[in-house]
Amino acid sequence: MLVTDARGEIPFTFTAPDNLTAFRLMAVAADGSDQFGAGEKRLTVNKPVMAAPALPRFLRSNDAASVGIVVHNNSDAAGKAIVTAKADGATLESTQQIIDIAANSSARARFSAKASENAAATFEFTVAIGSDKSARPGAERNARDSVRVTVPIDRPRVYDNRLIVEQALPKNGAWSGSLGVGADVLRGESSLSITVDRTGVGDLAPGLRSLVEYPYGCLEQTMSRFIPLVAAKDLANTLDDPSLKGTKAGAFIKAGTAKVIRHQQGDGHFSLWPQSQTYPHLTAYAMWGLTVAQQAGEEIPSETFDNGIRALQQWANKGGVKPDGDGAVMAMGAYVMALRGKPDASLNTRLYAVRSGLPKWGQAFLLRAMKKSKADAAQLAELQKLVEAGITVDGTRAIVKEAAGKDHYHYMHSDIRASAMTLAALLEVDPQSKYIDKLALGIKGARGKAGDWVSTQETLWSLVALADYGKRAVGGETLATIKLGGKQIGNRKIKGAEIATFKLVLGDLPATADKLELAVDGGANVSVRVREARVDALAPIENGFTLKRSYLDAKGNVTRSFKAGDMVTVRVEVTAPETRQWVALVDPIPAGFEVVNPKLAAGGAQPNQPVTTNPDPWARRWGYVTWDHQELRDDRVQWFADNMRAGSYQMTYQARATIDGTFSAMPATIEAMYQPDVRARTAREVITVTK
Repeated sequence: MLVTDARGEIPFTFTAPDNLTAFRLMAVAADGSDQFGAGEKRLTVNKPVMAAPALPRFLRSNDAASVGIVVHNNSDAAGKAIVTAKADGATLESTQQIIDIAANSSARARFSAKASENAAATFEFTVAIGSDKSARPGAERNARDSVRVTVPIDRPRVYDNRLIVEQALPKNGAWSGSLGVGADVLRGESSLSITVDRTGVGDLAPGLRSLVEYPYGCLEQTMSRFIPLVAAKDLANTLDDPSLKGTKAGAFIKAGTAKVIRHQQGDGHFSLWPQSQTYPHLTAYAMWGLTVAQQAGEEIPSETFDNGIRALQQWANKGGVKPDGDGAVMAMGAYVMALRGKPDASLNTRLYAVRSGLPKWGQAFLLRAMKKSKADAAQLAELQKLVEAGITVDGTRAIVKEAAGKDHYHYMHSDIRASAMTLAALLEVDPQSKYIDKLALGIKGARGKAGDWVSTQETLWSLVALADYGKRAVGGETLATIKLGGKQIGNRKIKGAEIATFKLVLGDLPATADKLELAVDGGANVSVRVREARVDALAPIENGFTLKRSYLDAKGNVTRSFKAGDMVTVRVEVTAPETRQWVALVDPIPAGFEVVNPKLAAGGAQPNQPVTTNPDPWARRWGYVTWDHQELRDDRVQWFADNMRAGSYQMTYQARATIDGTFSAMPATIEAMYQPDVRARTAREVITVTK
């Protein structure tokens, strides 16, 4: 806000954006009473010479591409443009060009570049235009411009995670061992992670990070990303990882809640993807997650809960309760209602009547619902006895084994998910239960080598349950000392329930240092993991799917060579021997291509939905060949299906060749998101685009 001077004027200045375009300035004036006015003025930002980058949006390592700028000569005089190029993260065949350029016209300067193994490449171009008589290097120039652009470089990598040790050390305890890093490991992209804690639930950061970095963004996966951060935030000072707490975590949680809310449809239920089919189990899940976020201080509109709870109540009460997956969803809904102070005694009673036949995870939620609803103590005791009877104990560990029904994967279920839900229920209902410690050990023991679980659902529920488990009071402190190759690399005092995490890049450590030593003076749990990066050989994979990709020219011929400007048809063929649910198909595009988005066409064309064919009449009848969600990104196209019946499918979409060069077409992949071992991928291909 500006205030006028004695003459009623307001002088001011501003820096115009570095864009060659027109802008509109608008102003509104008002005095202290009831007088006001408004005005506007149009201005054009123009420079005698301007450089506009002509680059691909991304590159892949070893791609050879034509990079450069389009030089705009906005003067009334022709001249010669001297263009100088620099690159970091890529090599250039030449660094200078001189091009003729007419008055009030443009011309393109091209440089051949090859991408390195760096994570990004930065290109800097400088252009100077002088008259025809002064266009030699070093001569006087009367107009110039420069531009700098950084593009990411995608590097084919495979990451192997090795758990070197996970052990409880006594007072004045110590451990030593070898890292055993192979010679083919890319040390600059590999890391050593060491976790020390006194609660027994340390080493949570890898699981949290796997959720944060998960590549897809449906409702379930968005919720699975931020809810564990809410739980972890409650564990004061337990995660020594700046990327997963503080203001960064707060912004991440806020963005996640806003995205989840956008998945609520007009009937109050939630869908996996915006505007796709709604499912009651997603509604129960969303209502629970948003409630947890609200309790942690996030602002959630009241109508979101009102509409969601109403939708669950109407669905749960429109028919009978059956001891199946829907019954388990109703139990989760009953818990959410009770959690929000709106218990449904009638629903609890009907669910209790079929308690023995409910899936184990449904029994766990019913126990929590009845506890929150202050149900009859005898019924609570009977239900807890039933829940504990479903726990399988093996020595010091325990898990809950869920019978796999026909709708098992529809609810994204697994034994570890049921175990985590059961642990959370017992912590809430009976914190002294003899099964709690064993369930915690069983859940921790089910982690993969990377420190996470098989799916986002397993990881979410496991982290939430273990976070609650870790809140139990733990006294005392310990001093942890870490040495590598005889040299101290870490020293930390850990109090109570704190978790100390040491993460080191292998490239920053001496390559000859191999022996790792850990010592604690007060007793602690320690874990050591090595994450090793290697160049991915990109071999094809077939396990539960088969996948084929082809590039077609305008005549329908399969080819890998195109001219800049050509329209390319990409054909992806999938065979699913069995019916699968929650399927993701991803096709990375070459850096020299741009996916065509018909939504931007004049006249309002339909989205670039792949053409899908399947001879199975049941597939056509039930619509299981329809992709529920599609994303067009700079570097890939992604499709997602809630259901895919057994059969063969063919999808096509279009892209345009835009940048000349030689580009990697990374493998297309398909997977069942909650059975990630059921997947396939094509081989890497090389695509050539000529001028």
